[in-house]
Amino acid sequence: MIFGINAGLSGLNASAERMRTAANNLANLNTPGYKRQETVVQSAGQNRGVIVSAARQNNTSGNLLFSGRRLDISMQGNNFLKVLTPSGDTAYTRRGELRTDSQSRLTDGFGNRLQPEIKIPADAEQVAVSGDGKVTAQINGQKTVLGQIELTSFSNPSRLTSGGSGLFFESDSSGTPVAGRPAALGRLIPNSTESSNVDIASEIIELIKAKHAFKANATVIKTSGEMLGSTLNIKA
Repeated sequence: MIFGINAGLSGLNASAERMRTAANNLANLNTPGYKRQETVVQSAGQNRGVIVSAARQNNTSGNLLFSGRRLDISMQGNNFLKVLTPSGDTAYTRRGELRTDSQSRLTDGFGNRLQPEIKIPADAEQVAVSGDGKVTAQINGQKTVLGQIELTSFSNPSRLTSGGSGLFFESDSSGTPVAGRPAALGRLIPNSTESSNVDIASEIIELIKAKHAFKANATVIKTSGEMLGSTLNIKA
């Protein structure tokens, strides 16, 4: 009976985590480049119920949305842009809504500097990004290459650590980052952004399933508690 209570409690915790994950996915439905998170639950063994072993990222691509903006890019395949955060940490993102900071350096939409660094001169016009990652502009009437955008891939991108605001960080199980030009890792799609890969119907179904599992585990705890109480009363 004690085992039943412990198993029920572990099931409650797992179900609650599943509901939190699904709710967070729904909250990020309209976040460009967001990747659906999945709660991984496994047996704890020896009648101890279940445990939440990991939060796994689903790396299927979202839909491409044409923006018409010259500095918007999306990426083919499971590739990322390498950025440097204001605190000096190296991070990776799929959010390609590029901007310039106060020093004319290309950044993502949150001010994290693109790596390798690319600067846009003050007199540059018609700045654009090509499918092979070249950043070009018209300067004094001449088309000029300002820099080369690189992509980064991982052998196990689902194990990257999420840092919020579309940022991911290398982890022990994500694999070593491999950098290269888009021609080697996958082309860029200019003038577009990537939507999230969250599916409303799937998340609602997950919420319903997790809610029912939560109720079932609560019933197990209640029943086990009543049985334990009856047993103690008999012995008394």
